[in-house]
Amino acid sequence: TSVNNMIHWQQEIDHGNFGWHNYGKSQNEKKYGQASAPQYNLSNFVSPPTALFAGDRDALADPADVEQLISATPVKTLVNISYFNDYAHMDFVWGLNAHTILYIKQYNPIV
Repeated sequence: TSVNNMIHWQQEIDHGNFGWHNYGKSQNEKKYGQASAPQYNLSNFVSPPTALFAGDRDALADPADVEQLISATPVKTLVNISYFNDYAHMDFVWGLNAHTILYIKQYNPIV
């Protein structure tokens, strides 16, 4: 990931919010037209249809944060919510069985 992405993540942790990147007052005014970074409004997130996968060992997306994301997202947008035991953050990419339990079984109409 990028340094900028990690700074943004740290800002969200420090401030307990889910908002756009905070560049500081003067840059925020240039980019966003206001002194502070705006918050994401997930109630406007109506497309594309979205599948959400979460692992119980994911230190970067703990269960409380996942539940907060689910509750803030319109129900019709979430077409799938799946929880996986013993899955951490990168297991969805690198997990030895990710290709079968996530991608082939979930979204392949042939299987």
